[in-house]
Amino acid sequence: MDERIQINWSIVTEWSEQDRYRRHLKEEAKNIYEAVANPKEGVLEWLKQHW
Repeated sequence: MDERIQINWSIVTEWSEQDRYRRHLKEEAKNIYEAVANPKEGVLEWLKQHW
C-alpha cells in the first residue's frame, strides 16, 4: 500500500461517530475530507479499486 494511502487511512480511522457532532477547525475538516475524497490517494478510491 502506498505511503500516502496509509497516512490517509490513519486520518480516517481516528474519526468516530461522535466526531460528526463536534465542531472542527477548517483545516482539520479539510484534511479529513481530502483523506477520504482524494481521487488518486483517498480512502474511497482505494476501496473502489480493492473491494
